[in-house]
Amino acid sequence: MDFQSTQDPKQRGILGKHKAYVFGKILERMGNGMTRKRFIKLCMSKGYSRNSAEALAADALADGMSYEQAMETVLRVANIDWAEVGAAISRTIEAIAEAVRKVAIAAGQAIETIGRNIREAVEP
Repeated sequence: MDFQSTQDPKQRGILGKHKAYVFGKILERMGNGMTRKRFIKLCMSKGYSRNSAEALAADALADGMSYEQAMETVLRVANIDWAEVGAAISRTIEAIAEAVRKVAIAAGQAIETIGRNIREAVEP
């Protein structure tokens, strides 16, 4: 949509060009036309409270995101299986603990061997 073409050519001037630029930027920010109200309703449909949805909308604008971009993030977060994430973290912690246990055992055996070698070297 060309905003300038809807105005009287005599009124365009520098100010008219600026208005067209600003209007173009507004349309650009709207993307496919998602409004704040629609963004908030969609967030609420994903389980966010109205206050949380309002905060997300404010954060999106503060970060220079369109509501569409912010909704993509909301949908990505909403689709995460947090139970599986927790289980994966638990498995990772168990694997790290097992690896540390094995290193500690190996270190203990190495120290024991070094001590035995020193005793054998010192004893007549």
